[in-house]
Amino acid sequence: MIVIPNAVINKEKVINYDLGERMCCQWIEIGISYDSDIDLAKHIMREECESHPNLLDHRSELDKYNNVKKVIIRVIRLDDSAVTLRAWAWALNFDQAFVMKCDLYESIKKRFDKEGISIPFPHRTMVFKESQLAQLKTELQPNL
Repeated sequence: MIVIPNAVINKEKVINYDLGERMCCQWIEIGISYDSDIDLAKHIMREECESHPNLLDHRSELDKYNNVKKVIIRVIRLDDSAVTLRAWAWALNFDQAFVMKCDLYESIKKRFDKEGISIPFPHRTMVFKESQLAQLKTELQPNL
């Protein structure tokens, strides 16, 4: 870690160097319902990612030798209504990564629908006290 005091930066010229590396790792995060098959969902996500033309094989030679998958997919959270899966997908640059992410959300959603993996949405239960319910009915009555 390099710490440069603000006083020094304010008095000097800042030169912004480009390291030339433009590769970008894009996260594809999707929540599935608790009763969905996690292994099937991960398989679908991996197939869809690996078939996208913008996907870059970012594995080292050692990873390839050890049969590490091109796209790593992990369960990253157990939320209130969903198990969240994340895929790490690499592209040559940010523009291609963004297009890939948008395409993959659509294609993964369609595959999930086709293969019975559900993407949950939050449900809310509203409880009215008896006095509030009566007041609400009175307020709505003239409009009906």
